[in-house]
Amino acid sequence: MTATQVQNVTDPLSLNWTSNNSTVVWYIYFHFVELQLQMGQFRELAVYVQDEFVKTIMLKNRTPVTVASLPISGHDLNLTVNATARSSLPPLLNAVEFFTVVRLPHTPTFLDDFNAMYDVKKKYGVIGDSWQGDPCVPAQHLWSGLNCSYDSSPRIVSLNLSSSRLEGPIATSISNLTEVVALDLSNNLLIGSVPDFLAQMPSLKVLNLSGNNLNGSVPQTLLKKKADGSLLLSLDGNPNLCQSDNCQTSNVQPKKKGVSIAPIIAPVAAVLFLILLGALAVLWIIKRRQIQNVTTITTTTNSNGGSIGTSRLSKNRPFTSTELARITNNFITVIGEGGFGKVYFGRLDNGSQVAVKKLSPSSKQGYKEFHAEAQLLMVVHHRNLVSLIGYCEEFENMG
Repeated sequence: MTATQVQNVTDPLSLNWTSNNSTVVWYIYFHFVELQLQMGQFRELAVYVQDEFVKTIMLKNRTPVTVASLPISGHDLNLTVNATARSSLPPLLNAVEFFTVVRLPHTPTFLDDFNAMYDVKKKYGVIGDSWQGDPCVPAQHLWSGLNCSYDSSPRIVSLNLSSSRLEGPIATSISNLTEVVALDLSNNLLIGSVPDFLAQMPSLKVLNLSGNNLNGSVPQTLLKKKADGSLLLSLDGNPNLCQSDNCQTSNVQPKKKGVSIAPIIAPVAAVLFLILLGALAVLWIIKRRQIQNVTTITTTTNSNGGSIGTSRLSKNRPFTSTELARITNNFITVIGEGGFGKVYFGRLDNGSQVAVKKLSPSSKQGYKEFHAEAQLLMVVHHRNLVSLIGYCEEFENMG
């Protein structure tokens, strides 16, 4: 039934159903949808079956609600929908459905066969009105292309998908159809090789793969079964499929005679050794040049307890204290100060701007710091570090 409503809020909405068989178990579904709720109104309903409370629901505009009852049986069925005490609108019911369970005459299809067929359906996109539900049950609604046995649990004994527009390789799930006697996949668009599992299907007696685009060679086990008469095999219409006994050797590349691996390895090893030797020589030369650029320092002690000494600063220009005074305009402009003395702005004869660090005579640790920084600038080169141009060592006039 569909769409009914009472006028008064206090009136119940009652329905009676008479069953022809009082032992039949029924499942009842109530359907509600609100379409006329106004501002300030609300509809709250209580559902009863056989005077037993089922559920209370609050309806909202355009929001469908379904209430399912517990399984019930009996000759006369009484259904009631009441508005609750706080509901401002009377009860309504849009639809009610009655369902009963029908026992199938057979058990479901064997699970491996069931899963295999659904995998085939999914892989090849088979669309058919009959390809729904259980493949073998009920027998009057058997999937098209199938034949089943019904001794105990239904089993698929033949599968005919000829001219079904199947595309791609042969589905491996077909191997799970262990009771299939006849398999027909002819006149489709199947590609790839003929799989070995077809020869392992224990009940298979007829196999038709003709009219496809299969390639490679036919498994020897299939050819053997065909030869001894245990399998009726059809493979015609596959132009790239080799059906002879010695097809497998045609795909093997011939061995190249007279080629020895040892003569190839020896020259390669020699070349690698020479490359390694050359790399070591280059590293030794670089290291040697770095050592030559390092300062050799001997120190003595000055009258203030500080250290003075002589240094050999290779590949850097020596300056006199007179030249430093001229470069810095007699040490006028101070641009910084370190732990061992001040830093002055200067300009060389060619116009290059330089920074001149001068060791303070009162510095006790400055001499060591001075030589440490000089050594660093000689061996470390970076765009963010100043380059060492030269040095001055005239007793206590160091810079």
